[in-house]
Amino acid sequence: QIQLKTYLEETSVPLNREVVYCIELSWIGDLSRYRIVEPGDPVITNLELRRSGSSNRAYTDSAGNPRSVKTISYYFRPLEMGMAYIDGVVIRYEDRFTESEESLLANRLSAKIIEPVPENKNGGLLIKILIQLIVIIFILTVIYFVVKYFRQKKINQSAEQEVRLTLEDRF
Repeated sequence: QIQLKTYLEETSVPLNREVVYCIELSWIGDLSRYRIVEPGDPVITNLELRRSGSSNRAYTDSAGNPRSVKTISYYFRPLEMGMAYIDGVVIRYEDRFTESEESLLANRLSAKIIEPVPENKNGGLLIKILIQLIVIIFILTVIYFVVKYFRQKKINQSAEQEVRLTLEDRF
């Protein structure tokens, strides 16, 4: 009733990229029918776990049957060039209707870690220039409004002095 599929998004991964390992469980029926026991972290060689996550999806297939899919994804950082291995994980699940517990075993997968690809250095330079430009515009704007404020204040003070002069002082 429940199907297990494991795969790597890419089998040849540059040293400065991530190896993405996915475990996909699917079955016919409601999403709540099975309770999946989280498999834990898989045993790995030449990789380091960076993060993991899961997602659920429910849809109706072409025959009108409800289908459910649970995907668990692991993101690994390669440690060095060569081969990297992810040993098969054991997925335990419980059927909530029959109250039986079963398990599935995934096979071992391997990825080839190749030379790192060059990073895009121009993007970083462009961002730095853009940030500097924004800072300069901000500073110039502040200076403009400060100068405008003091000029207006000076005009208001001179106008007050004219008003304070008596009629005799003016003539």
